[in-house]
Amino acid sequence: MANIENLLTPIEKYVIDNDLDENGNSISGSIHAGFTASLLADNETEAEKYIDATAFLFKTLATEMRQEYGSGRNNIAYGFDEVIFKDNAMKIYNYCKFLTVAMDTKIAKAIVDKRKELEVYNAS
Repeated sequence: MANIENLLTPIEKYVIDNDLDENGNSISGSIHAGFTASLLADNETEAEKYIDATAFLFKTLATEMRQEYGSGRNNIAYGFDEVIFKDNAMKIYNYCKFLTVAMDTKIAKAIVDKRKELEVYNAS
């Protein structure tokens, strides 16, 4: 298995270089949603559906955390915006798709290999 630190370096660099909004400490959730959409979605419409569902989950969690704990700076409730979450996740999705087409990186190979594995699993 590839070293995860090296594998995710291009995404981390992309987030920093493009100054993606931390969005109430949910940037890692946006990365997760975008990366997972690049593995599962066959097209941008499917990716948007997955990301929309994930954003709804994060919005629900943020609302519950606000009600339970207040909106302190250390939790997702502080400054979370569902639109920014989706925008960040779609940027990550599109970047991952770009990597699989345009670049020879470890993450591109990992995405392509996992998509093939999922296709075989879903076909059986």
